[in-house]
Amino acid sequence: MRMRCLFLLVINCGIFSLYSQNLIPNGSFEKLKECPDNVSQLYRAEGWYFPYIWPGTTLQNSCITDLYAACSSSNAIWSVNPNIVCCDLGCSEPADGQNYAGFDFFTSGSWKETIQTKLSEKLEANHWYKISLQAKLPEDPNSLNNIIGASVIEYAFTGDTTLMINIANTSNFPRQVFPCGVITDKQNWTKVEALYLASGDEQFLTIGYFGEISQLDIENSLTHADFMNGDFHCYYFIDNIQVTPFENVPNVFTPNGDGINDFWYIPTAMSSERINIINRWGVKVKSLTGTEKWDGTDFNGKNCTSGYYYFQSGSENYSGIIYKL
Repeated sequence: MRMRCLFLLVINCGIFSLYSQNLIPNGSFEKLKECPDNVSQLYRAEGWYFPYIWPGTTLQNSCITDLYAACSSSNAIWSVNPNIVCCDLGCSEPADGQNYAGFDFFTSGSWKETIQTKLSEKLEANHWYKISLQAKLPEDPNSLNNIIGASVIEYAFTGDTTLMINIANTSNFPRQVFPCGVITDKQNWTKVEALYLASGDEQFLTIGYFGEISQLDIENSLTHADFMNGDFHCYYFIDNIQVTPFENVPNVFTPNGDGINDFWYIPTAMSSERINIINRWGVKVKSLTGTEKWDGTDFNGKNCTSGYYYFQSGSENYSGIIYKL
């Protein structure tokens, strides 16, 4: 089942305004050192690499993720025309430009691939940033790789090139989630977005999956045991990666009982509206009528942790982001 990404609605809510500056130097993989003539050559796109070193390699060339470019003309990658690039997983028009990337976020063998790049400047402490990218599930016309969708698209900002402990372990990366659920669209690119409040001095962006199999939602409600006992690949095409700063902070409320800004609510919402509050992991923590006020607790009356939350009404008349202090 295709799921819509909630954070697409943030653009329409009027809460934020953003600069046009993209801190990713080569977010659409258009700048190439040389044209890829095989898979596992994302390192041929300027500024991108795989943050894992094995014996005899350097960080700059330790890349096994894939780069699909219109300039390619090999048995592994070829271009139908300047707008469509093909591989054994199928053909796709890039979301932006003429190139795109692809990699295994997670496989039945617990294999993980990630990609990493250095930002054009360090993030500033206590400043908000929006990170976005376009994702697409390959068609895999010959079922060569049993490609299946899952909630695996995550990101991490770090101050250094923090490496994977081993080829399947990313537990040393700070885990940040794009709360968009399972993307299963094979025909269209899906734009996903999230917000990040910087600690300061982060200069590297890593995209991958940093969780465990038990934390995955998998297409068609496939069980974790069936996934691991099969031969499945959570593989996505990725393109048009952007990190942009925001001018404004989301709606903030402080439910600390001091009588000042203790509740969040939508003054113009009707009682017939249903407002869902969703955390950054994509989990619904509260559901309110349009005239109810949120006191910062979940369904069980437990205080939700500080951070940002998405809100969306059933009618989709209201949507955006709240920051709970």
